[in-house]
Formats: sequence, structure tokens, C-alpha cells
Amino acid sequence: MSPSEPRVTVIEDDADIAFTIRVNLEREGYAVTAYQNGHEGLLAVQQGGVDFLILDLNLPDLDGFTICRELRRHPTTAKLPILMLTA
Repeated sequence: MSPSEPRVTVIEDDADIAFTIRVNLEREGYAVTAYQNGHEGLLAVQQGGVDFLILDLNLPDLDGFTICRELRRHPTTAKLPILMLTA
């Protein structure tokens, strides 16, 4: 990963969807990290180093709305761009 690559985090429990998103974003020059667990993904985003979040709404452990609300409550992640997905 080069320093100029935008860093995208994907929180998506469907492995096939996460893989498809990852492959296509990496092909376009993004550095992608994916999590299938809402709690792990939330913690990773809160630690920083993310430019954009792609967030599934229907996660089994912690829904996307809850993750989004938690990120918006904190100044360090309040303005993080989030694209929400749902099947």
C-alpha cells in the first residue's frame, strides 16, 4: 500500500459481497480492509486510518445503524464518509 492510496474499510458479513467490493476497489487503486463482524469493524474504524467506510446495514452482531450512530458521536469519526449497503 502506498501512502497516496485512499483507505477504505468494508464491514460486510457476506464474504462474496465483501470480496467483490474489495477486488473492484483495489483494481481502482484503493487500499481495502474488510471485516465480517460489526464489533471488529467498528473498533478498527475507531482506531483511525480510514478515509471511507462501506457499511452493511444487516450485520448479525451489530447492525449498521448502530455502528453509524456510534461513529457520528465521536469527533474523530463524525465526518467519516459512509456508504451504507443492504441486500
